Amino acid sequence: QYDVVGPADPVFAVAGEDVILPCSVKPNISIVDMRVEGRTKLNHQELQRGNASLKLSSVQVSDEGRYRCFIQSKSWYDDTAVDVIVE
Repeated sequence: QYDVVGPADPVFAVAGEDVILPCSVKPNISIVDMRVEGRTKLNHQELQRGNASLKLSSVQVSDEGRYRCFIQSKSWYDDTAVDVIVE
């Protein structure tokens, strides 16, 4: 059984700067075929270690809110939420 893990507390971001939205799979497994949208970026080397954290570039006040990280395979699905607060 695998679990998708995110932060226990909200992630605070500063407008105009980049922020990392933590998301990972425990125990670590290699993740492939990931899709993201917008001003976001994944570190593909980290994906091989089960780290699906997302980098959001040039944060704007409108980016504040809840983000969902979900990972699925043929046999299981799990997700977690990441709340972002822009200061």
